[in-house]
Amino acid sequence: MALEWQVQEHEGFVKSNISSLRHAPISAQHDQWVRMSKALSKRDTKGDQQMTTSHASGDAPVLIMCGENDPVIIAKELEMDSKELLGGTENLSFVTTPGAGHDFPFTHSKHVVDTITRFWEPQSKPSNLSTT
Repeated sequence: MALEWQVQEHEGFVKSNISSLRHAPISAQHDQWVRMSKALSKRDTKGDQQMTTSHASGDAPVLIMCGENDPVIIAKELEMDSKELLGGTENLSFVTTPGAGHDFPFTHSKHVVDTITRFWEPQSKPSNLSTT
């Protein structure tokens, strides 16, 4: 819904997306993800103020969310790639938004905000982040 509205109402939307596909580093980034995974595994979360502010437990410093019915970003593929590239689930909280498409931050904003808020709480763990 939101995607259709953007295409219809914003003249530059399609050009902007095409430009992103042409010029943004969205493919062949395996080495960058592996580098991030290694950096995360070495990070001292007790001495890192930014990390302790964003996720006090330090158990899952990366949160990835996607829509269950997204035709652009396939949830299962993204989850498998993320786990592989980030070294498993230790550094990752992966949340699929049920019934949502590519525009889930707009159409399911309460779920998105609730999930991010829970992720930032000190006691949260990947298994405590509900997908509903």
